[in-house]
Amino acid sequence: MAKFFCDFRLLLFVAAVVFIYIQMRLFATQSQYADRLAASIQAENHCTSQMQSLIDQISLQQGRIVSLQEERKRRDQECGQMKSLVQDLESML
Repeated sequence: MAKFFCDFRLLLFVAAVVFIYIQMRLFATQSQYADRLAASIQAENHCTSQMQSLIDQISLQQGRIVSLQEERKRRDQECGQMKSLVQDLESML
């Protein structure tokens, strides 16, 4: 009976060691996945901020294009007025 009790304790000790080893492996795996997830989130945030920056730059460029188009129209009108003024002066001479 004493030998059976000693074998039972040895079996429990081995089971406890295996359980602790499995728990350590699970914790290490979870830590790796958590680190990879954090890196993915950080990369996504970086991409999002870059995309927002590019959108802002595009908006500024579009605003500049609109203002340049308006200035071109204004100068075309001035040029047309100058041409008609030159024609009027030439017709007077």
